[in-house]
Amino acid sequence: MFHFLRNINCLGFVGLLLFVGIFYAVAISYVLHFIGFSSNSAAPVQEALFAKGWLRVFVMAVLVGPLFETALHQLLIRRVMQRAGFESRMGYVLISAIAFGLAHSLGLQFWGAFIFGLLLAMGFVARDFPGGHPYLLVACVHSLRNAVSFVVFLFAA
Repeated sequence: MFHFLRNINCLGFVGLLLFVGIFYAVAISYVLHFIGFSSNSAAPVQEALFAKGWLRVFVMAVLVGPLFETALHQLLIRRVMQRAGFESRMGYVLISAIAFGLAHSLGLQFWGAFIFGLLLAMGFVARDFPGGHPYLLVACVHSLRNAVSFVVFLFAA
């Protein structure tokens, strides 16, 4: 998997990770609905959109948030682990995904964020070579996925 992500072009990388990120979110939603979890996780987001203004929420969720979270959950963790001599890619992926999941832990949202964190961390470590642009590509995937979620929440209201 790392080898494939490492060798795919930048546009293919962003497109693939974005597709997988949206696909798993839809799949998880259907599975949770099928087994009887019908809590409306969109309600708090929708309330925030209207209470704080949709433009402010858009800027934070689609622009600022992904840049900050990618720096914190992928870049910082990867560099600290490298400096400490810990080079296990799978160890990094798990630690990064757990941190990402915990940062988004509102009930069942942890698991969705954990899975998305796995995807982002795998992408980051696969592109972590000179000229691979791991920070920019992973932040772009994160931002685009948040943009899709934003539009869905905005029009679901």
